[in-house]
Amino acid sequence: LCAALLGLFSPGDRIGTSPLSFSGLKAISKMIGIQLVPLPEKEGLLQCDVLEQFCKQENLKGLYFAPDQHNPTTYTMRTEEREQISGIAKRLGIILIEDAVNRMLSYENNPSLFSFAPDNTVYLFSTSKFLSPGLRVAYLLVPEQYKEKLENALYNINLIVSPLCAEIVNRIFNSEILAYLIAAKKRELIERDEIVKTHFGSLQICGEPTCNFRWLLLPEQWSGQAFENAAKAAGVQVFCAARFSIGNAVPPKAVRICISAPKTKAELRAGLQRIEKLLDTIPKQDGRLVR
Repeated sequence: LCAALLGLFSPGDRIGTSPLSFSGLKAISKMIGIQLVPLPEKEGLLQCDVLEQFCKQENLKGLYFAPDQHNPTTYTMRTEEREQISGIAKRLGIILIEDAVNRMLSYENNPSLFSFAPDNTVYLFSTSKFLSPGLRVAYLLVPEQYKEKLENALYNINLIVSPLCAEIVNRIFNSEILAYLIAAKKRELIERDEIVKTHFGSLQICGEPTCNFRWLLLPEQWSGQAFENAAKAAGVQVFCAARFSIGNAVPPKAVRICISAPKTKAELRAGLQRIEKLLDTIPKQDGRLVR
């Protein structure tokens, strides 16, 4: 992602993205001097009918999307949304950055943005989620027109993948173990999803059964930041919506919960119980919690 932004954009360029988006995108864009612009949404869904005009008005050079299991909201785009976005990018000559890091674990099998706009899309893919974060191997699928710029960016930041890691990934990709590993990951996530379903009662919690994280909409008495702080004090790490908020977008009262981080299902269950207990309390200005 860093190489794509360094290679294809300049300080002052404007990239449109969801009002809640990957925190890593925020950090890299700030470092480079790229301005992120929250795209128009209604009830959490991208307003494709006004997107083209919005891109023109805001002079956007690029669009960033994670169409499968979007981080943090878990939303997976419908095929028609992908087709509309790709059509706009082609008509306006906009660079699409498609972050497909969660695609291999997605419940859906929708076509990629790249498949609709191969001459405009930079497709990012990584082994970190569905194989192992320790392998540190990622891929760029790019149109010919962007290839030289991205090669230069990768060269200039001196980025190299360990040959050992690359060989391990290559052998996995060319063996029967690949399908086994993906199936095992999905099976574990589905089992953890069953644990999640036993908590939170009538509260809205979003996420496919095979998604690594959940998006929890909080009760009225809680702000996202206050709940993150209270959860941390209770020994549980969650991330509030403000961490993902783009520009002046007002973050909702929500937190992201990673269900794959706990080492065991028992640890996950214990963490969810602490979160559930917090949800029944009322925070006071002095930091106390009242049931």
